[in-house]
Amino acid sequence: MPIIKASICSLDNLPILKEQVEILRDDPLINEIIVVINGSIDGSREWIATQTGLTVINMEENRGASVGRNTGIDTAGKFDYILLLDGGIVPLRGSIGYMLDYLEKHPEVDVISPEIATCFSTNREEAWRRMPGPIDESTCFPQRMLSSTAYALCRFNAFDGIRFTEEGPYGKSGWKCEDNWMAFVWNEAGIIHHDFGGIKAYRKQSGSFARQYKETGVYPSQYGSVYEQALVLLWQRFPHQWNQWNTYRNPVLDVSCVVLGWNEYPMFARAIKALHDELHDTPHEVIFVDNGSTDKTKWWLDTFALRQPHGDTTIDGETDEILRRGEQLESIWTGNVIRVDLPTNMGAGYGYNAGFEHSRGKYVFYLSGDILPVPGSVLGLKRYLDEHPDVDYVAANAWCSQDQSEQVEFSPASYEGLPAMGLGNYAFCYAMIRRRVIDAGVRMGDQGPFAGPGCGFEDAEFANQMYEKSFRGFVFNQPAYYHQRRDFKRSGLVPTEADWASESKIRLALDERRQWLWTRWPKSNFAILHYHDQPPARHIRKVAVVWQAVENQPGPGGHLLAALQSICQADHFNPGDEPEGYDNYVYVDDGPSSYLEPLRRPAYFWAIDMILPHQTWRQAPETYLERARHFDKTFAAQPCAVEYFKERGIDAEWLPLAANPDYHKPYDETKDYDWIALWHNTGLRVDYAQLAIFNFPRGYVGYAPGEAYSQYLSRARCALNLSRSDELNLRVFEVMATGVPLITDRARGVDTLFAENEHYLGFSNSDEVLAQIAWVIGHPGEAELMATRARQLVLDKHTYYQRTLQIFGRQE
Repeated sequence: MPIIKASICSLDNLPILKEQVEILRDDPLINEIIVVINGSIDGSREWIATQTGLTVINMEENRGASVGRNTGIDTAGKFDYILLLDGGIVPLRGSIGYMLDYLEKHPEVDVISPEIATCFSTNREEAWRRMPGPIDESTCFPQRMLSSTAYALCRFNAFDGIRFTEEGPYGKSGWKCEDNWMAFVWNEAGIIHHDFGGIKAYRKQSGSFARQYKETGVYPSQYGSVYEQALVLLWQRFPHQWNQWNTYRNPVLDVSCVVLGWNEYPMFARAIKALHDELHDTPHEVIFVDNGSTDKTKWWLDTFALRQPHGDTTIDGETDEILRRGEQLESIWTGNVIRVDLPTNMGAGYGYNAGFEHSRGKYVFYLSGDILPVPGSVLGLKRYLDEHPDVDYVAANAWCSQDQSEQVEFSPASYEGLPAMGLGNYAFCYAMIRRRVIDAGVRMGDQGPFAGPGCGFEDAEFANQMYEKSFRGFVFNQPAYYHQRRDFKRSGLVPTEADWASESKIRLALDERRQWLWTRWPKSNFAILHYHDQPPARHIRKVAVVWQAVENQPGPGGHLLAALQSICQADHFNPGDEPEGYDNYVYVDDGPSSYLEPLRRPAYFWAIDMILPHQTWRQAPETYLERARHFDKTFAAQPCAVEYFKERGIDAEWLPLAANPDYHKPYDETKDYDWIALWHNTGLRVDYAQLAIFNFPRGYVGYAPGEAYSQYLSRARCALNLSRSDELNLRVFEVMATGVPLITDRARGVDTLFAENEHYLGFSNSDEVLAQIAWVIGHPGEAELMATRARQLVLDKHTYYQRTLQIFGRQE
């Protein structure tokens, strides 16, 4: 007979705990009952002390479900199966036997549990007492999103070296995402979990909402709660699994809406509702930044701005009453608000920047809290950016605002066909920008005279930062949106009508801000609100990329050129042919480079092939050093080269190699090869390739030029990389970007940018190479997940576009 143990994790559920113990005692399959009292204060400790035949763990405080469940599993020690049961659930008599039958019938399955959304009821009369027969297999399905461990029978291997996370918020009390985390860990470990339906068990209505609000002052579904922290950590650790398996909410957002408010209740609430209404079919989030309001703003946030739960969790009666809208609340009701509370009025620039930091969307729409968005206009801005990938910012002209009518129609819903004027020296607060603008570090003015209460010209700083980084923006003279408080009355600088009449305080503050901006941007003319066509020529960066081109081999120079051409005018020249008239000249090492100094300036040099210790087929470090002394800025692809330059007085910066997503990408190819090595087959590579062919004959060693490179990679289950000089070479980035599992030597710099076993498999000798190939062949699902994580990281941080931001985004 198998050894089956049961672990109950109970918190203040004494009546149900008594039922659970009675039912489990009556089940002849159970060998041991473990009860974890998770900080209960309802008499559970006293009652359990009177019971015999139980293994009891009394925890002094509630540290959450993860800690409680782990304690039960650890206490169980050796077992074949373990039943996990939360304190609010009454198990069906006979269910353990039927769950065991299912696992024995399906040896590939490790966990079986009732489906959480349909198999539970808070109504005693509706709930069953006994499971009438075997599990109906027509109701079963693989569950990859929730571990359902509130009521689950698990094999030993489901917890063999695996536990619920206790990291950060998961080690605290409160309703969280423990089941999601465990499900994702199981997915990575190859643990198979099935849910079944067709039953109805009793589950007590949860008191988590009210209890956590009493303890912390925020509801679990509000921004800043333990639940919210846990959800964010879950997204950060498992972004690709969340995207792949989540059926409740899509965290890959099209639009993040940032609304800034200061004493603007209820207008900002109406604005938020209008945004939700317009974007209801578009994955989005609304971030509200409360800039130290002293009106009813905080009351509204505490009472009505609840993030809605997934729909599968019952809540207590008190919270249910709060959630009831009623007709009188309809105009200010909304869900899904992420709140950012600033203690005092920190200024408009600081407030917007705080919202940008929290945003996750592909596009970011930002709005002042005293503006009512016109239905259709926000999606119109999004559509314009979708259809014009060369444009980074679009907005409604501030001079379109009016305070006479809230009922404004916008037709057509697209801005296509309307006159688009070049963005001037202002980034108006009815605007949408691309994520890459935020990622490039463009922000509103929040330093110097912009710190503290006030508004005005912080968007001029934003606009000129965009120009500096070669972003393009346009404004439209539609729609005529409703703006409740205009002419700086929302700044907080004008407390009385007398002060407003004299304008002394506001003028003094604005003069100080203008002076600060003129110091930063001496060519700016703040009398220009917008340009009739393109921004003036001074705002457009022209870049010459200089390297000796080789046919059908774009190399780092060609890929860098393509990235620059997506954001500015960029042209290629061979060394010695570069003309005058460009704002910057980027010389890309073409190994060996023939020049020692640039023909034009300002000039930057990117040392690609410099590696230490020196390799005979590369130029000597001394040559690189002499060349670097003649350039205005030096970048190096290898950390050892950066150290060499710095030790000799050159302020070099590490600029690793990268991938081009338009060039290095997955192809839908049949997996003809178990492994592939697309390299110059020389030196130690020959030995490794021969060894791999001998042990895994379905391999390929060769060379593939141009676009055929990624096509060949896509035909393999994994790709090998062996650097010739202990360097972080191009192949690392290119293979990852193609979405193929990478097996690479542990060269310098690889583990700085990527994590072994999370993004790649490492080796230090031939035995490890063979073992890693065998692992990929034997674990195709896990290898694919690793490759997916690696590809996403490269796309997020290691493309040539990101390298251009590093080159040009840090100029003083």
